[in-house]
Amino acid sequence: MSPRLRGPQPRSPPRWSGDAARDADDTLTARLRAIAACDERSSAAASALTALFQLAGEHELAARVRPLVSRPGQTEIDEEPVAPPVG
Repeated sequence: MSPRLRGPQPRSPPRWSGDAARDADDTLTARLRAIAACDERSSAAASALTALFQLAGEHELAARVRPLVSRPGQTEIDEEPVAPPVG
């Protein structure tokens, strides 16, 4: 006879069916396209604002316009966190 297992048994993770996997892929694709479009528009807006400030003779303001901090298509910056100063 085989010994009976007692207590709760760990469950295996759910498996994705074909439709769920396809939906997840479609959602990821739509998300990446939206991020790329937002990055493109933000970059274009910053460039236009810089040009308008320069055209108006506001060179200091043109220099203060900040370009995108992240690289296009990335949601996070891959940098190690900086430790706060001790003391």
